[in-house]
Parts: sequence; C-alpha cells; structure tokens
Amino acid sequence: MVRVCGACTALLAFAVTILRGLAVENPTEVILARALWMLVIFLIIGLTAGWIGQTAVAEHSRKLMELEMLAREAAQAAESEEDDPLDEIPVASTVGRPEGAGLRAG
Repeated sequence: MVRVCGACTALLAFAVTILRGLAVENPTEVILARALWMLVIFLIIGLTAGWIGQTAVAEHSRKLMELEMLAREAAQAAESEEDDPLDEIPVASTVGRPEGAGLRAG
C-alpha cells in the first residue's frame, strides 16, 4: 500500500507538471527539470501518506482482533457458568399420573 500510494502520487504530480509546463509554453528542459523535481517530492509525500494509512489500518485491525478475542473469552466464560450442578438434579417423574380429559383440577 505504501509503494502504490507513493508511485501514484508521484506520477500524478509528474503528469500535471508536464501538462502545466506545456500549457504555458515553457522550454522542454525547464518542463522536464520541474517535473522530475515534483516526481521526487511527491514520491516522498505519497510514501509518507501510504505509511500513515497502512499503520492506521493495521492498528484498527489489531484492535478488532483484540475485541473479538475478548468476546470469545467472555462467551466461553458464560458457557462454563451455565453448567450449574443444580441442573443435574433429577426432576420428579410424570410417569403414573393421569393425562388428558379425565384429569381433575385440584
């Protein structure tokens, strides 16, 4: 990402400088000298901007991964708390009790 930003910015500055020099009818040597200087200057600017962008994206990704790990740990902790020993107590059986319309209330 860093090199792509640097290259794109530098080539854009180079092209704009050449077109501007041609528009005002500067001599070829002056146009190329200025365009090469702009190429170098904007290469450095583009590399810096790309490095800042890549660092920001990497930091954001790292924070998201940390949050995801914390969420997983919390989910695992909640799962282990759900395994209550009281859940293992048998419930009274309903076998032998009447069912259906013949069941009396009370």
